[in-house]
Amino acid sequence: ARGVEEECQVVDADVVERSDLGQEVRLGGPGEVAVELVGAQPHAEAHADAAAVRGKLRQLGYKLQHTVLERADLSVRSGEVFGILGKVGSGKTRILRLIAGLELPDSGEAGHSVPLSYVFQNDILLPWLTVGENLRLCIRDPSRRSRPLHDWAVCQKLGIPEFEHLKPFELSGGMRKKANFARGFINDDPLVLMDEPFGALDPAQKNEIQKGFLSGMSQDRTALLVTHDI
Repeated sequence: ARGVEEECQVVDADVVERSDLGQEVRLGGPGEVAVELVGAQPHAEAHADAAAVRGKLRQLGYKLQHTVLERADLSVRSGEVFGILGKVGSGKTRILRLIAGLELPDSGEAGHSVPLSYVFQNDILLPWLTVGENLRLCIRDPSRRSRPLHDWAVCQKLGIPEFEHLKPFELSGGMRKKANFARGFINDDPLVLMDEPFGALDPAQKNEIQKGFLSGMSQDRTALLVTHDI
C-alpha cells in the first residue's frame, strides 16, 4: 500500500521481508504465508486456502486527490494476529474501512468472509448512554444483553464493571479508551479490526488494555491492527 509519503510497513514478530512496491512483502513463520501484500504481480499461494481466508484485499486501488492505495493485495487467515505499521496518511485506516465495507475501492475488491467487530480510533460513545448501555447496545443477541458485564473476560480485565454506570462525559480519556476497546470484543466475532487501539495511553493504561486484548482473543479469532507507533 502506498500513501502520501511512503508505503506502509507490515510487521510481525517472526519474519519481515520488505521491498519496493511491485515486489513481494511477506510475513509469517517458515513455510507458512500469514499475510501477503503484492504489487503488480499477485501471488497465487496467498489465496490457495480460500476457506481459511478471513479478510482480503485484491489489486486494491483507492484515490482521493492523490493515490492512497495502489495495487495492494492482502490475505488474512484464521487465528492470526498481525499489524500494519506506517506513517500518518499512508492509508492504514483506509485499509480497515475498505475491508469492513465502510468505504468502496476505486478498483479491485475488498471484503471479509465472517462477522467482524471494529475498534475505532476515536471512541464514538453515545453521550446520552452509560458505558454499560453503550456496550449492551452493540450485543447482537438480545438474550445476552441482560448478562452482567463481568461475564466477559475482556470487561473484567479492563475493570469496566467499576464504571459501567457512568456516562462518557464523566470518564477519563483512559476509561473511554477501555470502553471503546471492550465494545469491539463484546460479540465474540471471529474477526476484529483495530485502528490505533493502544494509542494516546500512558504505559500503565497501555499494558492494561493489551492484557484485555489477550484475554479477548481465542484460538480461532483473527485480529488486524494498524498503528504508527511501535
